[in-house]
Amino acid sequence: MASNTQNGDGGRSRGPKEASAEERAIQTMMDKGEQDLALKREARARARKLRLEELQRQKENEERREGGGSSTQPTSEGHSSVRLDLEDSLPEDPAERLAAIGHQLKDTLLLNSQLHSDKMQLVYQLDMYKDRLEDFDQDTIELRHYNRVTKQDL
Repeated sequence: MASNTQNGDGGRSRGPKEASAEERAIQTMMDKGEQDLALKREARARARKLRLEELQRQKENEERREGGGSSTQPTSEGHSSVRLDLEDSLPEDPAERLAAIGHQLKDTLLLNSQLHSDKMQLVYQLDMYKDRLEDFDQDTIELRHYNRVTKQDL
């Protein structure tokens, strides 16, 4: 009954084979966890790169559309606001009315594009915060494991 004898601190004493098997199991679990984490980080990095490329493409498209002149006005928050003249009466002449509606449509589409770009930037920031949180969680797990192993060695 040597394996069930109590040591001075109230815990079971373990033989060398039992401890090494347990350590190997823990090490195997840690290695698998590290591999999984590396795969997740790699996937997030690829997704981040794709999002950045998409944001860049949208920005270039937006700049090309604005190249011919724009009715956008920067605001204090760094966003652009489009002045829509919906309250103004439309001209009586059908050709002028069509041109005015076309201009309003163009302004609305531009605003929609800018809002989408802002949304994509916020989604990217959110993903970055999620990545950091996951890294902190993984660090916490590793520190707890290290603490547990160190505590057992004492």
